Amino acid sequence: MRLQSEAQRVQEAGGMVLWFQGELRVNGILNLTRSLGDIHGRPMISSEPDTLSFELDGSEYLLMLACDGVWDTFNEAEVYNHVKEFVSTTTPKRYAKLSEYVTTRAKDAGATDNLTLICVFLRPVADLWALFN
Repeated sequence: MRLQSEAQRVQEAGGMVLWFQGELRVNGILNLTRSLGDIHGRPMISSEPDTLSFELDGSEYLLMLACDGVWDTFNEAEVYNHVKEFVSTTTPKRYAKLSEYVTTRAKDAGATDNLTLICVFLRPVADLWALFN
């Protein structure tokens, strides 16, 4: 999704996209334009998802779906390093704790927004451990 087209969608719905506190915000309040919640922001805040589709090539190990609380705190390389650290210091039996591990690191790093992370293993869990060990 391009920023201009999303800003235009918000404006056509009666809202404004304003620069406020160092980031773009809808009506100077919310720093997102799509959400399942935030019903008070409707119709400017859409519950219709922005989607992306692409082919997997088989080299993928993990899909991480995270909210802005995670991505505003860490970039992709930092998340990768936290995954590597988790895998290097625990066993595959604890794989279900990976999301908690990364979100706790975000909280420890000063994240103030909500922290949601879903890890989808695209291969057997043991493959991720073999990659880093």
